[in-house]
Amino acid sequence: MRIVSGIENITIQEIIEYNAYINKNVFVIDIYREPLERKMSEYFGKLSAYHFNTTDKNISTYSI
Repeated sequence: MRIVSGIENITIQEIIEYNAYINKNVFVIDIYREPLERKMSEYFGKLSAYHFNTTDKNISTYSI
């Protein structure tokens, strides 16, 4: 695990739990996506280009 702020031998989970214990707001932002999640996002992001002969603007008006 990467060392955060020079602190060693402690996990991220322990840091989160400690800050929650002392009543600090804890915000966890997870930016990692599994390969399948990335592929699914790409697929739906480019849906109009891959599967329809129309524009993104028109696709956003379709009822799903």
